[in-house]
Order: sequence, then C-alpha cells, then structure tokens
Amino acid sequence: MHNGIDLRSYSDGSDGNPIGPKNPVILPEKAIFKRAVFEEKWGWTYIFDPVDTDYYEIQFTHMHKNDSLAVGNVYDKGTSLGFTMVTEYMVKKGLGDHLHFAVRKEKDFSDPLEYYTLLRIDYKIKKG
Repeated sequence: MHNGIDLRSYSDGSDGNPIGPKNPVILPEKAIFKRAVFEEKWGWTYIFDPVDTDYYEIQFTHMHKNDSLAVGNVYDKGTSLGFTMVTEYMVKKGLGDHLHFAVRKEKDFSDPLEYYTLLRIDYKIKKG
C-alpha cells in the first residue's frame, strides 16, 4: 500500500519551470519537528506535528540528511527542509527523483490532496 503521494522534485521543463536543479522541499504549515528516520532503501524521512491544522503528523520521505532540524523546534510555514535524494534501490527500481509526502489524521494515513485543499495549496495532477 502506498500511503501518500509522490511529487516530482526535479523540473524536466514540462511544467513550465526551467530544466535544472531540484526544487527545495518547503514546509506547508507551521509545525513541530518530531523525528527523523533513515532507511537505506528510501533515504531520510522527516516527521512533523502540524500546529495550525488538526492533522496528527506530516511526513516527507526520500530526503537528504538535514542536520539543521532539531527535535522539538517549531518551524514556520515556508521553511526549506532541504532537497530530495535518490537511493541505489530507487535507481534499480526505475523510480525517478521525487518526494513522497504523507499525512496522518487521528493516527491513520489520510488523503494528502484533502490536506492541500485545506491549506489552499495549488497542485497539479499529471495523468498518464
């Protein structure tokens, strides 16, 4: 089961952005840094407790290590969390450079698109 959504993190030009460097991962709302988890297969996952919504936690996976985040600190909306990474496992499986984003509501995974709608975050779904 794939709990969450995958967001492209490298512009290939098809979205109107210039071809080039990875886009930074940005915190969508004020949140408290809860913990970081590393898995060789997937890279770093950063987990936050949202402050302004009733979500239980938000998670960002496939990230490079970011030593500037401190457990218990509150980070403002718009804070750059760093950049995504691609592990050897992801390369072998043909997975492109992307961010896996998941949200939990009442400890169960929830639809990230509902979370985006709540925060009025514009998103595009590419079909095909």
